[in-house]
Amino acid sequence: MNRLIISCFAIIALGFGSTLHAQGYLRKADKQFELGDFAESIPGFERYLRKNPTATTQLARLAHALRMTNKPEAAAAQYQVLAKAEPNNPDYAYLSALSLMEAGQYGPAVLQLAEAAVLGHPGVEALADRLSYAQAHVSEPSSWRISNEFVNTAGDEYAAQPFGDFTVFASDREGSPAKLFLSSRDDNNFLRIPRPVHKVLTDQVRDAPVAYSPSGELVAFTRNNFKQGERFIPDAGWELSLLLGISNDEGDFQAGKPFIHNGPGFNTGFPAFSPNGESLYFASDRPGVYG
Repeated sequence: MNRLIISCFAIIALGFGSTLHAQGYLRKADKQFELGDFAESIPGFERYLRKNPTATTQLARLAHALRMTNKPEAAAAQYQVLAKAEPNNPDYAYLSALSLMEAGQYGPAVLQLAEAAVLGHPGVEALADRLSYAQAHVSEPSSWRISNEFVNTAGDEYAAQPFGDFTVFASDREGSPAKLFLSSRDDNNFLRIPRPVHKVLTDQVRDAPVAYSPSGELVAFTRNNFKQGERFIPDAGWELSLLLGISNDEGDFQAGKPFIHNGPGFNTGFPAFSPNGESLYFASDRPGVYG
C-alpha cells in the first residue's frame, strides 16, 4: 500500500514538474515574441504546441513569428489551423491568404481570400488588387540582375540609397549600433570599402533609411525613438518619424526639421523623392490608411 502511495505521488510530482517546465519555456517564448525576437521564439512555441495543440494564442503567435522570419508557407499552414478552430474569425483566412501570396502561391491565396471576403474582412479589396497584379505579371522576365556586394559583412547592411555617384546605406557592422556609410563603385562596378557619413558621431546612429533629393542638397531621413533596453514594440511608445535636413557635398547632414505630417500614435518613415525632387513619398500606418 505504501509503495502504491509513493508511486502515485511520484507520478503526480513528475506531471507537476513537467507542467512547470512547459510554463517556463512558454514564458520565455512569449517574452522573446514581445521583444520582436521572432526567430528565437519559434522553437518555444512549437515545443509548447506539441502538448497543447489547441492553444490558439500560441498558434497565432507562432504563425506571426513564422511570417516575420520569411517562412510564409509555414505561417499560412498555421493560420489555416486557426481558421478551422475559429471559423467566424476573418483575420485568419485573410492572414493565410496574405502569407500564401508572399510565398508566390497565388491560386491558393485567392481561395483563402474568398473565405475572408465571406467573413467580411476589411482588407480583402486591397489584397485582391495586389493578387491580381501579381498573377498578371508572374510570368514576365525580370529586368534586374541581382548580385552580392563584397562590401557586405556578417552584420546587417540595408536601406541603400543613391547620392550622386555614391551609395549610402545603414550597417551595424562589427557589432556596433547601426550607422550610415557611404561608398563609391570601383572599375568592376562593386562598392568600395565604405566610410561613415557622419564625421561626428551623435544620436544620428538612429537615422535610417535616408533619401537624397535629385540635386543632393535636401535629405529626408527616418528617425526612431528606440533606446537600448526598451521593449521593441509599439506599446512601449516606439515610433518612426521623418526629418528633413540640408546635405553637404559629402552627404553628411545635421539634425533637421520634423516633417509636418509626423504625428503621435503612428509611424512615418521610409522616404523617397520623385525624379524632379518636387514630391516626397513616404510610408505610414496613420489612421485611415492600409499602412
